[in-house]
Amino acid sequence: MTVVAQHSRNRSNLEISIQDNGPGVAAEIVDRIFEPLTSSKEEGLGLGLSICLSIVEAHGGRLWLERSAFDGAEFRLSIPFRSKVS
Repeated sequence: MTVVAQHSRNRSNLEISIQDNGPGVAAEIVDRIFEPLTSSKEEGLGLGLSICLSIVEAHGGRLWLERSAFDGAEFRLSIPFRSKVS
């Protein structure tokens, strides 16, 4: 697994990439991966990614599955930096 954190191009957001080298995300669930009750696991509830998406969006961020040529999956999230209120 690889985790990378960096500033966005315009330096207004923190971008985090999480990559693994597992089997990736099945094509039949890619379009609904963040919907509740969607899981690639037989015993999974399918709530984890939908909860993560809700939390990230509540903080003004974005969460997505990045399409790439390597094996495995890559998820990215972007969270805006906020100035401290005095």
